[in-house]
Amino acid sequence: MAAYAGFFELRTPQDLLRKLRHDYQRIAQSPTDTYAAFDFFVTAHHMIDWLPSTWPVPKTQVRRELLLRVCSHIANGAKHFVVDPKRHDSVEDTEAKGAFQRNAFQEEAFDVQRSVVELKGGAALALGNSIEVPELARQVFDFWEKQLGPV
Repeated sequence: MAAYAGFFELRTPQDLLRKLRHDYQRIAQSPTDTYAAFDFFVTAHHMIDWLPSTWPVPKTQVRRELLLRVCSHIANGAKHFVVDPKRHDSVEDTEAKGAFQRNAFQEEAFDVQRSVVELKGGAALALGNSIEVPELARQVFDFWEKQLGPV
């Protein structure tokens, strides 16, 4: 019997990066899809755990990256509903905004629905007080693709 390693076809950091790309594409297609955002940010947060022990940068240093601190805050908030304020200091709130249904009105002309992450502290200084989920997901995906190479 083979030793349990990975999850079905997800066995390497590159495999998980492909999953992250899939989740990012779901967000791009449906920017207010809470399930896709949950999947994306939880996966992005746990990418660190999949890095091999021989990774050239210590995992503790990778965890200090601003985008990954934001991901950690979002992922842990999504999974546990409440986060440790000593460890998570990047996100003020996540909320749905917009008065009009996204797929029924022109995005440029109407206040359409969107998912927004309200930031605080260093994250707000670097990324702005708020950022829409598709833009944050793009930046996070680009970060991981830069680390692991294109898939």
